[in-house]
Amino acid sequence: MQIQLNEKYTIRLSDLIQYYTYGGLLLGSATEKDNNEQIEQSCEYAKKKLNTESVYLIEPVRTWTTREFFGNIALVEDPYQRAMECSSDKPLKWRNSTLERLPLITCCATFLSAPVVDEREMDISQLSVVWFQDQFAMPIDADIIKHLQGLDWEAVAQPYWF
Repeated sequence: MQIQLNEKYTIRLSDLIQYYTYGGLLLGSATEKDNNEQIEQSCEYAKKKLNTESVYLIEPVRTWTTREFFGNIALVEDPYQRAMECSSDKPLKWRNSTLERLPLITCCATFLSAPVVDEREMDISQLSVVWFQDQFAMPIDADIIKHLQGLDWEAVAQPYWF
């Protein structure tokens, strides 16, 4: 898969790892605190699995949920999942934290492109990215593609040598 960023850079998907965001949640609902930890752990997992020192996080959309849900959200069918989303303009709290859900799938990927023009010699440039979406890729969610297309590749990409 290739994504055109501008006239200068086209990025190519090199590696893709994806898994259920709440795959380890056996019972209960995630809170804002739980999700902050989940995001941090996802970034650390991506660093390890993609063999990189840093990752670029595309902040996920967080949806408030009702407190009636007690189970692994990844196993719930879509109509029930939508029914548990909170339509209130005030978030529900549990143990002083907002009940919310992240998109169901965590994606960790490395994108490659032409070398960034700077004082360092390199073979290619790369960027490892973590994002969340509600369906397994492929395809990559359109909002994620738009975010990637808006990146300043020269500012965020890392040098890579063979």
